[in-house]
Amino acid sequence: MLTLIIAQVVRAISAIFLIIADRSSNRKTMLVFNAIYNLLNGVQYLLLGAISGAISSFITVLRNVIFYRYKKRAPLAVLLAFFIIVIAINLGSVDSWIAMLPILFVVFYSTALYIGNIFWIKIAVIVVCVLEIIYDYVVGAYVGMAVCALDIVFVSISFKNLKKPARKSISKPASKPRPRRRG
Repeated sequence: MLTLIIAQVVRAISAIFLIIADRSSNRKTMLVFNAIYNLLNGVQYLLLGAISGAISSFITVLRNVIFYRYKKRAPLAVLLAFFIIVIAINLGSVDSWIAMLPILFVVFYSTALYIGNIFWIKIAVIVVCVLEIIYDYVVGAYVGMAVCALDIVFVSISFKNLKKPARKSISKPASKPRPRRRG
């Protein structure tokens, strides 16, 4: 019982770092605070015996350190290697469909980070939080469910400060300006 309480407290503390990360408009700041969040999240999952969640959280810290080192975007080879490592390490801990959810969190969010657009990162946060609420319910991370619900609210609010990525129109070619007549 004490372990369950400690796990919930650790997750509550991690929420502070998650909210800071998700409200950040700077990619590097987001990576740092997300790494701290995932470190604490991994501890919480370990305390609950949710091994795939713990492994995925700790690997995410490594991903953030690697992605932080690049100014804009890590090479595609780094992203693919990361996916292979996540899947290979987690294969031993996956004993049910629910244990696969943390792998999906990492792959989905890492892809958004690779794209590098804050708008898409925040979309990924919302999708991951919905999946994480399901996972947290099953493994007994009840504070985590509340944290994810609040995170969805905070990220949704932060959208008003962002501009949507520009759409490129492929249906209409750009028109050339007409030369002016002299005369």
